[in-house]
Amino acid sequence: MSDQLFPSYILATSAVPPRESQDPYYLGDPDGLIGVSVVNPAANTRVKVEVKIDRLESAGAFEGVLELRNQRYEVFPKILYRYDILPRFDQLVPANVTLSLYLNGRLAGRQTSVVRIHSINDCIRAIRNADGSLRNMPWLFAAYVNENHPAIDRILSDALDTKLVNRFVGYINAKGPIDVYQQVFAIWDVFQRRGFRYSTIQTTPTTGTDRNLSSQTVRLVEDSLKTSQANCLDGSVLFASVLRRVGIDPFLVLIPHHAFLGFYLDQEHKTTAFLETTRMGSIDLDQSTGGDSAGRALEAVGDSAKNTTSYKSFVSAVRYGLDEYNRNKDKLVNPGDDVNYRLVDIARARKAGIIPIAVDNAAPIPVKQR
Repeated sequence: MSDQLFPSYILATSAVPPRESQDPYYLGDPDGLIGVSVVNPAANTRVKVEVKIDRLESAGAFEGVLELRNQRYEVFPKILYRYDILPRFDQLVPANVTLSLYLNGRLAGRQTSVVRIHSINDCIRAIRNADGSLRNMPWLFAAYVNENHPAIDRILSDALDTKLVNRFVGYINAKGPIDVYQQVFAIWDVFQRRGFRYSTIQTTPTTGTDRNLSSQTVRLVEDSLKTSQANCLDGSVLFASVLRRVGIDPFLVLIPHHAFLGFYLDQEHKTTAFLETTRMGSIDLDQSTGGDSAGRALEAVGDSAKNTTSYKSFVSAVRYGLDEYNRNKDKLVNPGDDVNYRLVDIARARKAGIIPIAVDNAAPIPVKQR
């Protein structure tokens, strides 16, 4: 990854089943990030490769046999990362990576290189492979959706206190789309009351500096809650986290320089709705109620709530979200290699093994002896 390590990628993919390498000259971890290339000096050479990353306090090793003489092999040890340390990186820092190569039990070479460890908030969008092809990674954004975050319980409790809904049931016992809209609005109302505002921050240290890699800053759930502000992607991730918790299936909609939220109105995923989260906290509210989605959203609450700023902003967000999706629908359905257009289904990403990024505050911070 252009001499860069992304804690978000390492954490998010830690539960993904490893691929099986089809290359007989590639040994070790098929998804390894750090390894060596070695030309075998003799047939059936015993090889050992060790890797250490100082700031991550992580290490790994591989031992095997290089069978063919004069054949070039790539060896990538399985690295044992400190998963309690990775989420604590909140800015770009350098780190030393030391690789040691042993052939037939004797040290054949040792090399130390400097890599850049990114903030946990830096999310990779795409990487250009050595052959020039592009590897799109929109599914990594699903790692920032954290339906297990403990703060969500308080959000749902606040939503119930408003009496807009009696309980959160997801799709179970829901009487159609209106019941789903009611639950979504109750959550929207909590964020509106908390004074959430739109923020445009999305620059990362790789923005415009690395043609082989693109990334974007994404706030973790706790960061958005602490600051009461979120950019388009932060807001979508935060809202998706709460929807997942109550049993409503969300997806992220990525278009050029923007992101918004989609969610399914039924358990079979036959009907979709959209939410432009940047409308939250908007002062200049568009009160138009055109469109079927906005119409059904209007039916979701009683007359007293329909006159509130919170509900007007919700209806506006539903309409804007649908309009944005319709304008970009063709590219979203058939994006090709364009990294700017993607639909990221959170449930599908979870099934693939992409887990939420969580900061383990209970984990001890390692202290080195002087």
